[in-house]
Amino acid sequence: MFCASFLSLFVIARPNPTRAEQEQKAVFSSYLFEYPLIARPLPTLCRYLQERDNLGTPAKLVVSNRTFTRLPALLVVADLPEQQFHANGVPFSTFRDFIAQNLSPENISSIFAPSNVQVAFLPKSLHSNEDDAVSVTFSRAGFDREFSWAMFYSELSCGTESGKEYVYLTRDWKHGQKWYVAGVDRLSGSKTTKRVPNGEN
Repeated sequence: MFCASFLSLFVIARPNPTRAEQEQKAVFSSYLFEYPLIARPLPTLCRYLQERDNLGTPAKLVVSNRTFTRLPALLVVADLPEQQFHANGVPFSTFRDFIAQNLSPENISSIFAPSNVQVAFLPKSLHSNEDDAVSVTFSRAGFDREFSWAMFYSELSCGTESGKEYVYLTRDWKHGQKWYVAGVDRLSGSKTTKRVPNGEN
């Protein structure tokens, strides 16, 4: 009975599903391809992605065609207090929607990508281990009611390096209402230049 009420609250509070699908593509794209002003997520530490203008051919990126299936609700809930502590300023509704969205996996077949990046959507088991390979697997994104904050979990591999992190994005009029990474909680991988939304290291 309690679990049913708990999940019903999440479902009722979810942002518009159609808009959420489009905004999810936008936040994934910002995370992968935009150079953020505040935080340094894993893609900014991947030299192959950052130097794609100099490659002569499009950079190759493999995206898992299905979001994580190993984010059971109880484990996510157990992790969130620590993540919320680090993500100062992120509305609670963002975390609540993140939990609701990740009760089940979702197929991914497209994201917004620049012309100098060639994106393939494959099962995670088929990702390459080549030195120049870049691959990423996402959770589903959670949003606040106003679609001004978003969060998701990501695992990214760049050649022989890899990392895992929670990512927090926001947008405002100052930045032209475009999504940008405002903070990361890095669980593994490079710890350098990790910052959180309030600007503290």
